[in-house]
Amino acid sequence: PYRRQTPPAYRITPRQPSPQGGGEGFVQRTMGYGAAGDMPSASTLVPERSPRAGTSFLFTVGAILGDVIGAGILTMVVAVANLGWLLGAVTLAGVIVANAHVAHVLWRVYMRFPEARTLSELLELCFADASEFKRNTAVHVLGSTQSLALYPMLGLLVLTMGKSLGMLFNHLHFCLPTWTVMAAAVLLFLQTWAGPKLGNYSALVYVNCASIVATILIPLVHMVYLGPEASRGPGSIVAPIAPDLNIAGVLSSLSSILFATTGQIIQVEIMAEMRDPEDFPDAYVGLALPFMLGVFLLVGLMGYYYRGSSAMGMLMDNMPFGGAFRVASALLFLHMAVTYLIKGTIGCRALYRRRREMLSEGEASGLPNVQPKAIARTISGPFAPPERATWAAVVGGVLAAAVFTSQMIPFFSDLVDLLGATLLPLTCWVGPIAMYMQIGGCSHRRDRWLAAAEWLMLVSYLGVAFVVMVFGTYTTLLRVVDNWSTYGGPFSCHCESMWSTCACSAYHSGME
Repeated sequence: PYRRQTPPAYRITPRQPSPQGGGEGFVQRTMGYGAAGDMPSASTLVPERSPRAGTSFLFTVGAILGDVIGAGILTMVVAVANLGWLLGAVTLAGVIVANAHVAHVLWRVYMRFPEARTLSELLELCFADASEFKRNTAVHVLGSTQSLALYPMLGLLVLTMGKSLGMLFNHLHFCLPTWTVMAAAVLLFLQTWAGPKLGNYSALVYVNCASIVATILIPLVHMVYLGPEASRGPGSIVAPIAPDLNIAGVLSSLSSILFATTGQIIQVEIMAEMRDPEDFPDAYVGLALPFMLGVFLLVGLMGYYYRGSSAMGMLMDNMPFGGAFRVASALLFLHMAVTYLIKGTIGCRALYRRRREMLSEGEASGLPNVQPKAIARTISGPFAPPERATWAAVVGGVLAAAVFTSQMIPFFSDLVDLLGATLLPLTCWVGPIAMYMQIGGCSHRRDRWLAAAEWLMLVSYLGVAFVVMVFGTYTTLLRVVDNWSTYGGPFSCHCESMWSTCACSAYHSGME
């Protein structure tokens, strides 16, 4: 449905100044929505242009999976344990499908403004014709949350890499901050060498997908080998609805699931890099969505069956120290490294582009002027030595901020829940839905009942997002403060589940 011939009457016309003061920066509405008044399809929205170089369809599928199936999936066993297998499965599947819907909504907005390269640029284009108050609120509040959410997520990835190194070498008693700095040094070299183009990671995307599948299969196969009786802790139970179900557990599970399954934070960048952006729904719904449903449900339900209510921490925390544990830890390190390279490149590229723009505007006195066309060539072409140094400085600064963030809240599950409760609902759900409503997405459906149903679904997503943002954040912060008093504050050693000693890992599987 996305490849039919584009009618000449609906070609996108050149940009014109906005009579409401938006200036250059929006696409003319004169193209209309078709004779029936339906929401414009991809074929009516793609501007006339020659074929462009970009990432392939399979790379897009891999990038979506690599972004979504990351650190968050390692907490799905605990998320299901807080709810029970029936309520957990329904909640998990419902949130994944809702994310697919929001991703499709975001794609429809992007196809309205295909010149956007980032989520912030898309927000500016969508609200260009809005009132000044609405436009400023959208751009400054919703637009800034992409950066505010992306960089703490990088901190979580660095934290997980550091912890995976500690688990891999659990006989070496180095503290978590030391392992985290070592992981950051590896990332600094790799990201500086690769440069700012996402296409440079094409081969690694497929390695990334294979590594996360192996990372989650090793603990699950180990549990199957031991059997449920040996895998479950003393007094552990399995129930369709958790007997001790409470509000704090529900909010924690929702926060974890939202963190694990949302990916809209970088999806505009993925679309902008695609050779054929109109293929994004096929990539997401046709291939990525079934895979995500299968993998998340497999990890959550199977892990809960074998660990029951005694499930804790990351998935690997639920298997004993040993050879299989080390292999899973090494694969986790590889997966986190590739995921960081993809997400970190997007975050660093935004800062790098801004730096080059400042130079081109002459705001950095005493430095050579750089023209805007040179900026585009720098992003997509080879580096000159001065440009490489600038890129390395940006990468190093972002890594330093990520390491600092990771040690402020050095508890994997708590940091996952905090991110899933604070910034990600605002960025990944509220932002795309607000843009969709701003351009009249629901009102242009051909079927009014379908439009009403979609409107109700989007409003329900917003309700869930606001509940999690308010109450989920509160309960998570209480748990973080409690863990600080129990395990030590920021930048403490934090050897939990890394050192194979009773003093550090008394509650680790196999240490009972």
